[in-house]
Amino acid sequence: MNNRSKFIGRLVSGCLAALLVFTLGFGGGEAQALSLDQSLASAGKSYLSSVVKDYVKDSEDTYASSLKKTQKLVNSLAEKLEAAADPDIKVSDRASILTSVNSSKAALTDLAADFSGLATETETFDAQLQASVEDLLKLVKGDLRNQLSDNKGSFKKIAATLTDLATTAGKVDGNNLDNLLGSVGDNITSIDAALDRGVQSLKALAE
Repeated sequence: MNNRSKFIGRLVSGCLAALLVFTLGFGGGEAQALSLDQSLASAGKSYLSSVVKDYVKDSEDTYASSLKKTQKLVNSLAEKLEAAADPDIKVSDRASILTSVNSSKAALTDLAADFSGLATETETFDAQLQASVEDLLKLVKGDLRNQLSDNKGSFKKIAATLTDLATTAGKVDGNNLDNLLGSVGDNITSIDAALDRGVQSLKALAE
């Protein structure tokens, strides 16, 4: 195989190797035609759904139980007060009913505490959720951002090397072909290395 064929072979093999690693490294999944905003919105909804699920379940259980007790007690209280307000009721019966109404104070206080507890738990959950989002932002601004910076550097290197190769390719003619083969070979070697670094950067980001 002559020098020209070797250089072409190196370029093709390098690109194919990078493509193969890229494809295998990312599981062969279907390409997603989603914008960054759409992807982030989808991920955000999934994250919130997962985090909120336990909170909602616990809150619903407590709320349902307390709601049932509240409805029963309040309805009973309304009926008793209505009966006590009857002008024709005996004084002794009114006194008995009002005593029963007075005794509902403890149950009503307990129910109020249940709902206050739900409010406190919700406030706590809100604070924890806020903290987790802030931790996520720290990650984005820290390690993840560094990885993205590495990716940017890799892509810029690939672009610069391809630009050099494009410049060299534009100068090739029958008179300088042999002289420029060395430059082309160096460019191809650099492209192979840059493509490999780019793939490794993306794989590290996906892990």
